[in-house]
Amino acid sequence: MTVRTIGFAAAALLLDYATAAAGAAAGDGFHRDAVAAPAQVRIEKVLFGHGRGGAPANPVRVGHATTPLRETYWKLTQLAGAPVEAPEHQREPHLILAPDENRASGSGGCNAVGGGFALDGDSLHFSQMMSTMMACPKAMKQERHFLDALAKVAHFRIEGDTLDLLDASDAVLMRFSAVAQH
Repeated sequence: MTVRTIGFAAAALLLDYATAAAGAAAGDGFHRDAVAAPAQVRIEKVLFGHGRGGAPANPVRVGHATTPLRETYWKLTQLAGAPVEAPEHQREPHLILAPDENRASGSGGCNAVGGGFALDGDSLHFSQMMSTMMACPKAMKQERHFLDALAKVAHFRIEGDTLDLLDASDAVLMRFSAVAQH
């Protein structure tokens, strides 16, 4: 079986075809003439939106829910390929993208951070990021790397409850995990 990645409109058309084929095979009123040939159809991935060059973006796996980019508490788990842990008595580094406006807020691990972002398909750019100016000796280096990486973000990818922020060459700058809010 050949597995292809298809866009949303093509998936709807393919599902209509699969439904017609199944109906024809089951004899439930569909005419065999309406379907060229019954087919086995298995959809591996349905993609929503369009990324660079018309490529689909923001994967949603069938049977595996994907967390929304906005209004999710994204805890930083990896920075420049290294695991991230909050120093004792410090905030955990995280981001939250507002649901109705292009504002981001969170923490670099010591200071509160906030600013704007632009979102178009899988393109994501942070702008005018600011932070408070508290001194946290154990967290300052990591926080500086966090803020520097935010300035380099060009794209994002979400799979399940994992968010990757990518640079222009699609290298992973940071990885986040969605945290349930109570």
